[in-house]
Amino acid sequence: MRHYLLSRIAGIFFALCALVQWNDPDPWLWISVYMMACIIMELASRDIFYPSISLLFLIISMVGAVFLFPTDFQGFFGDMHTANNIEEARESIGLMLISLSQMYLFLYTKKNETDL
Repeated sequence: MRHYLLSRIAGIFFALCALVQWNDPDPWLWISVYMMACIIMELASRDIFYPSISLLFLIISMVGAVFLFPTDFQGFFGDMHTANNIEEARESIGLMLISLSQMYLFLYTKKNETDL
């Protein structure tokens, strides 16, 4: 039950994240990324797991989060048109949240495989 609820909440959260990307400078990239996370979490809430996809998405999103994080960090709040590093920091945190969700799924599926 706990797994179902966490996966469902994360799926809804990522769908909302995708929804607010319409005003982003590159909306189609970020809508696609968040919707992929949403679909994976929604499938997991229905007990449909693909550990290899979760692991791949985990690695890609973690690498992206590290490379996107700005060298001159100015916070997460403010006008993204005057400070591009604020936008990069937000995108990096979004990728870190996706990484955490994928790590949870991957570890959850591995734990359940060993319990069988």
